[in-house]
Amino acid sequence: MSEQTLKILVYSDDKSVRECVKSLIGNRLALDLPPVEIDEAATATITQDKVHENCYDVLILDGEATKIGGTVVSRTLLVEEEYVPPIVMLVARPQDEWLAGWSGAKVCVQRPLTADNLPAAVLSVLDK
Repeated sequence: MSEQTLKILVYSDDKSVRECVKSLIGNRLALDLPPVEIDEAATATITQDKVHENCYDVLILDGEATKIGGTVVSRTLLVEEEYVPPIVMLVARPQDEWLAGWSGAKVCVQRPLTADNLPAAVLSVLDK
């Protein structure tokens, strides 16, 4: 983790999901952590390019993205990239958690996203 900022990439093809994640994460996850810098991507290709070209501390992927789901993006990154940061997968149902785990996600957050469940999930992967 960078001492200057905590870099997070959010992937979803739904702008409202990206905006919700940014709003719930805010500018700082905890007082003892650096400020948060959130980058976003609306397509799987852009997500893969950004992960290849940048160093992120956490990826938040939308498992419910309509064209290419976050689970496919996660699995592809794990196969193609040398280093993949911890992944937080957003899922619609508890039954989807097994697929997210198979795809490489460290933790799942079930919708609805809240100010309690999403930041806590991100914090949990930073501790691992």
